[in-house]
Amino acid sequence: MHQDDGRKQRLSLLCKKLRGDESVRSFTKKRAKELGGINFSTWSAWERGQADLSKDSLDKLVKFIGCSHEALGGYLNNFIGLEELFQPSSNNFKPNEESDFSPEVTTAWVKSLATQDKLFVATQGLQAFQEEFDKFVEARAKEKIELLLNLLSANTYPENSKIEETAIKLDLSVEDLRKLCDRHFS
Repeated sequence: MHQDDGRKQRLSLLCKKLRGDESVRSFTKKRAKELGGINFSTWSAWERGQADLSKDSLDKLVKFIGCSHEALGGYLNNFIGLEELFQPSSNNFKPNEESDFSPEVTTAWVKSLATQDKLFVATQGLQAFQEEFDKFVEARAKEKIELLLNLLSANTYPENSKIEETAIKLDLSVEDLRKLCDRHFS
């Protein structure tokens, strides 16, 4: 097999993996902006192994994948595997640069991982989400307490409109909040 044929075959596998189960037309249409001008006919030719990358399309594909030129070149020239191409490493992941963490690229990367690595990514994601969720719940609780304190800290019974407004913000029934005000101000 000629070296160019091997590059085209690896490019074809890469493009099919990035596209997933979506049709080429739908994929290129939905991601036109992210693909930076790579159109349906170009992507389709790559997938069929009928075209190689120009310098311009190489730059666009590197940006879309979120890897370095070296990493993509290493994959296309059969120095690294497809799985390694999606691995964040010191060679192809530079935190100071803007990276593409689009759902498509992230999904392709996660699918390329071994089972134990997928489990690690999932647990780390859940832990990070839990921390953010806890902060969100705490902030919402503080907001609700502040709304209730503002309502009940007045010297006089609050106006009906204020009770209704606060009940809506607290996701309480207006009647329950009126009962609370009645007890507090009696």
